[in-house]
Amino acid sequence: MVVRHSVLGQRSRNRRSSGTLSVDRKSLYRALRRFEDQGLVDSTWHSSDKGPKRRYYHLTPLGTEVLCRFTRRNILIFQEPTVAFGLARLMQDGE
Repeated sequence: MVVRHSVLGQRSRNRRSSGTLSVDRKSLYRALRRFEDQGLVDSTWHSSDKGPKRRYYHLTPLGTEVLCRFTRRNILIFQEPTVAFGLARLMQDGE
């Protein structure tokens, strides 16, 4: 995971999420500092050809483990056949 402090980075996040994810820059960096304090991410500073140094964030092994558990518990569950079928029915009923 690399987060860049730039307008290009913000546009890229919005495009990858099809416009469903909007991130307030202050909230994002507060969360990254909190994740770093918890040992979920590390950061390093890198020189930039344009402007000031940039800080890059990377998942730690613990952060990767937590992300995998979160994904299994909160995202992949929707791929289970019974859950997917129930959601499809719910969406049909709502139309």
